[in-house]
Amino acid sequence: IAGVVARLTHLGAGALVLQSQFETEPGTTVGGGGANLTSAIPLLSGFYVYNLSQDWKLGVALTPLMGLAADYGNSWSGRYIVEKSALVTLSLNPVVSYKIADWLSVGGGMSVVGAFFSSQSAINNPDPTLGDGELKLKSTAISFGGNVGVLVEPIHGTRLGVTYRSPVNLHFNDIVDQVRNLGPGPASSVTLT
Repeated sequence: IAGVVARLTHLGAGALVLQSQFETEPGTTVGGGGANLTSAIPLLSGFYVYNLSQDWKLGVALTPLMGLAADYGNSWSGRYIVEKSALVTLSLNPVVSYKIADWLSVGGGMSVVGAFFSSQSAINNPDPTLGDGELKLKSTAISFGGNVGVLVEPIHGTRLGVTYRSPVNLHFNDIVDQVRNLGPGPASSVTLT
């Protein structure tokens, strides 16, 4: 192919920072105190555009859609709900766009979304001399979606865009990773599948 085909690449980086403060109130029936949480998830993204012709463009984006990282520890009063939790997602989005006029372009593509989920919580043992039991959950999921967009340039140098992304349903299966330190009594007879 004669000539030079223009390519455009962008890389991005950032962080999702979560801060939370929890304090117990008088009358709390579960032992343990409050918890202060500060956690961060790195966010990395990449974009690539290939000029197929003057009017047709191919592109791909690799971006995180959502995320969570929380570690409250194992001694706070909410440990029977959650001690640690994490959700990491990554979306691969190939797209194609067409320039209808100098001021109007349309595009669309599909999304392949991968996700990793993990959680850990304590289990309140019937026999307090054994301490807390532990439940760990872990799973991955992949789902698909689509998106369409319109880009308008009413004034040279000023662009307005609207994008619609379809819902993506992530189904986590077989998530029980580990149950341990369950004491005798009703808790020891629980079957998790």
